[in-house]
Amino acid sequence: MFKNNLVCGSAIAIMLLTNLAPVTQIKADAAALSQAGSKAINTVYDTQDDEGDDSFAEMDDESDGTTEISADGSTYGKIERKIITRNPDISVSLNYGIDGYAVYDSGSQVVLNVHTDVEFSGRVVLMPDYDEVYSDSATMKYSQEIDWGADSDNTVKFYVNELGYGRLLVQIEDEDGQVVYAESDQPSVSGYEMATTVGVLSDDRDSFENLEDARVRTQSDSVSVRKLNMQTDLFPDSLQGLEVVHYILIDKYDTSKLSEDQMEALQEWVFEGGTLILSLGKDADRVLGGFNSKFINYELNGSSSKNVTVWSDKGSSTEYKKVSVADISVYGAQVNDALGGVSVLDTGYGRVVVVPYSLVSKPVAGGSGELQLMEMILKAGYTDKINNFVQGSFYDNSAGYGIINAINTNRKKVVSPYIFIVILVVYLILCGPVTYVVLKKLRRREWMWITVPAWALVGTIAIYIVSTRYSVTRPLELTFESADISDNIMRQNVYTYIIGSKADSYSVDVNSEYDNVQVMDEYYGDATYSQSMNIERCASDDGITMKFDTHIPFGGISLQASSVTTNDIGRFDSSLKLYTDGIEGSVKNNTAYDMRDVVVMTDGYYYCLDSLPAGESMDINKLQNRKMTNGLSIDCMKNYYIYRFGSGYNYDDEADVMMSRNYYMLLKMGAYSSVPSGMGRIAVWATIDKEADISDGQSSEKYGNYVVYDIHPQDYEDLDGAYYSNIYTRDVNRFEQSDYDTDDLMMYSDQVDIDICFQNDDNITTVTRESSTKDESTANVIVKAYNFYTDNYDVIFVNGSQEIEGDRLAPYIENNEMRLRCISPHKGEDYTETYLPRISARGGGQ
Repeated sequence: MFKNNLVCGSAIAIMLLTNLAPVTQIKADAAALSQAGSKAINTVYDTQDDEGDDSFAEMDDESDGTTEISADGSTYGKIERKIITRNPDISVSLNYGIDGYAVYDSGSQVVLNVHTDVEFSGRVVLMPDYDEVYSDSATMKYSQEIDWGADSDNTVKFYVNELGYGRLLVQIEDEDGQVVYAESDQPSVSGYEMATTVGVLSDDRDSFENLEDARVRTQSDSVSVRKLNMQTDLFPDSLQGLEVVHYILIDKYDTSKLSEDQMEALQEWVFEGGTLILSLGKDADRVLGGFNSKFINYELNGSSSKNVTVWSDKGSSTEYKKVSVADISVYGAQVNDALGGVSVLDTGYGRVVVVPYSLVSKPVAGGSGELQLMEMILKAGYTDKINNFVQGSFYDNSAGYGIINAINTNRKKVVSPYIFIVILVVYLILCGPVTYVVLKKLRRREWMWITVPAWALVGTIAIYIVSTRYSVTRPLELTFESADISDNIMRQNVYTYIIGSKADSYSVDVNSEYDNVQVMDEYYGDATYSQSMNIERCASDDGITMKFDTHIPFGGISLQASSVTTNDIGRFDSSLKLYTDGIEGSVKNNTAYDMRDVVVMTDGYYYCLDSLPAGESMDINKLQNRKMTNGLSIDCMKNYYIYRFGSGYNYDDEADVMMSRNYYMLLKMGAYSSVPSGMGRIAVWATIDKEADISDGQSSEKYGNYVVYDIHPQDYEDLDGAYYSNIYTRDVNRFEQSDYDTDDLMMYSDQVDIDICFQNDDNITTVTRESSTKDESTANVIVKAYNFYTDNYDVIFVNGSQEIEGDRLAPYIENNEMRLRCISPHKGEDYTETYLPRISARGGGQ
């Protein structure tokens, strides 16, 4: 309903929500390229036969037509190279991914090492996923301006959204745009593989040589480990280049050797869901040397030789004698004594695991439990975000609503077309019947020739005045930005929809904070899918410019970017207490901005406040809490929307704007790293009057909306042991095609089978149906559970029954597994929207 309202709410919204297929047209045949020339560089062209079978050049002596990636120590990646335009003054070598490894659906780096014998200025162009036959199938062109000296070695780095399965087209152009060198390369790009990828950064090349023998336990399976070697000179300095890695393990390495840009990329990668493992020992100073206290706040007091005892999940122990152990305290981290004092710090979606000893020191690496220890370290760093990637769930739901929120920023700034209809109707009535009747009574019908043109002039002026609200002479830039202000470091995500006012070429200078700006594809609500669009990301010393052509009026592109900066906004200060049935306490706006539409939410309950001025606080008690409905659905805050906008809130434009903003935050909240089973999450978010802007300059007409938020784990005040407010998060099949929506729990069929897998030692004692019998969408759903004693499904929740515990629960849980079957009250072809009842589980004290 909401999405339909969003599209149908106004004529402009309809124009905005067409799809985008960015296309760049390049002719790569030798005949066309043979017309190119250069004043500075001599150009030679390879001849090719019609079949193209003999067109490969400059390859190693291998009969299969492939050559290994040249990076030292590479274990992945082969590339097929084809020189299109040869030049004796230029030699090029190409590396891509990490250790020659790239994944189809993930970002990647492409590194070109170029030697030129002559002085040269121009640009290097890269087009990923290029099809030689259908050249208009390319996604986007990347370019960088260059100025090289004679007899020089140069490096050019590109960070692409994805490599795809196609070829890479590389071109070097002179200042006149003429191609002086060109090659196409076919990289070896992996598809989806169910494995955990670990990047290793170490001066010891033989470090972790047995790492790929390890297994990592996911929520539903045990997966293999893929090890990638990382090198200082090829370490990415942008988040996109690190997307293929789930873990980064640093041991026996001086992180101060990484550049400032590389460290920022590493920190942002952690914020976005990666896990960083720091293996210390006697090299603690070197391993920690590149990090500042805003990212990892710690106190280090040297190291000493100690015996380290590690306990497995099964209760057995391994002792490592005379291990060099760093005396370190990491602020805000949880210490795992079972792993010998390992500290685990949740940061954004990701995690930092600080191991006080070196995992490759002789006492540890030579021990009998070396592999088991590594598996437990990886398990300690395993997050929901990593689990999503391993299970193959790559789609970022919140990004789609980021673009919807960007479009919403201009929704209330346009005039309703009904105003034009009213003006027209009034004009026709006044100009015709009313004027005639009045003049007839006055016996002045001959004045019609004066009054009718006068009314026409008045109507024209009225329509002109109103229409100026629709006047678009510059591109429209609609932006939504969200910022995590939970710490001293602030992570910002920005989504922008730029609309050309007419069919033309446009360029946008990107704000220097957002060096990883990328074009979003049609799955995230892009426009102009039906027409070809050329898009180019141009990098120079002056910054980054996005250029695009639109061939129809109001065609546009959607952009996404992120940044990590020092928090200059402020924080939420709170003294909230978390209970399994709500939240209590106070929240203070300790920022420099007044806030509006404030939401405080936990698993299942929420509280709203219309406004909260800077420096002021709000008090909350559980009696003021509202209960969420239907999981993390778009209208789960239904009670508040009805209170504020009335029962027809689904048809209210202002409610639509608020609902899309809140749903964006709900998806963010749902994506955060898993917390221990005895803890819950509290999220606070609000809108502030801060400029949301992805571009520099004033070349466009800008509208923006800025949201700040804080999401953090917290202990339950009324709990001793495990607690799951929604057991469906433990469904082992929730990352695959299922019969219900994993966010809002809407059922897609009459029967849904769900396999719940709890964690070890949860000791689940009580399972409760949380949904009220007054909730018509869930009240009639019958919930059955598999009886491991009888091999039958028994009814456990029906007709208002709410709880099952103790001996009654025992037959339905075995080896931490519970199998449910939910049956909806559908009757024949009469389908009604039915939701799974929300079910919680509680475990005994640990």
